[in-house]
Amino acid sequence: MGSMRRNIIAVKTRPGEVRFVSVASIERVEAFGNYVKIYFGNEHVLHRATLSDMEEILDDRFIRIHRSHIVKRDHLRKLLS
Repeated sequence: MGSMRRNIIAVKTRPGEVRFVSVASIERVEAFGNYVKIYFGNEHVLHRATLSDMEEILDDRFIRIHRSHIVKRDHLRKLLS
C-alpha cells in the first residue's frame, strides 16, 4: 500500500464543519477511544482515527512513545521507562 502521508488533515469538528489542520502545526496525538486528540498550539480537536492510522499519515518528525501517544520529536524533552 502506498504512503498516505500528507501536509493537511481534514477534521470534522461538528456537523457540516471541517477544520484543516497543518501537520507541521501538530505537537502531539493522543488515543481517545475510537478517536484521537490532535494537539496544536493551545488547541486540540477530536478526529475519528486510530493511532495506527495517524502513524501512517504523519511523517518521521513524529515518534510513537507509548501505545496511546505520538509526539513530534522537536517537543520530546525526556523519556522515562
